[in-house]
Amino acid sequence: MFCDAQVRRSPAFIFQINTWTAQYFAFDSETAPASLDSKAALSHLQEQGCKHATLEWIQNHWRLILWKLSGMVINAIDPLKAMQDRWNWDEVIKQLRYR
Repeated sequence: MFCDAQVRRSPAFIFQINTWTAQYFAFDSETAPASLDSKAALSHLQEQGCKHATLEWIQNHWRLILWKLSGMVINAIDPLKAMQDRWNWDEVIKQLRYR
């Protein structure tokens, strides 16, 4: 998105997420050379056997899931804990799989 990894770990970054900005968000990858974005999500889901997923479908749901998760983090009693528990690649993939 438009900020570095240090800022993305701060709960203040979450306030910038909306249905428009979420489409540009990518998680930092510690193991892969590229960021984990909606295109990486499509590849991951196809490797898992989700044959009917398309890039357009993933991109639409990607932004809605991130928007929802940002709201959950912002409104949590402990936003730092909620950010650790919910604001991650695995949670987004899990929610994409269940859609």
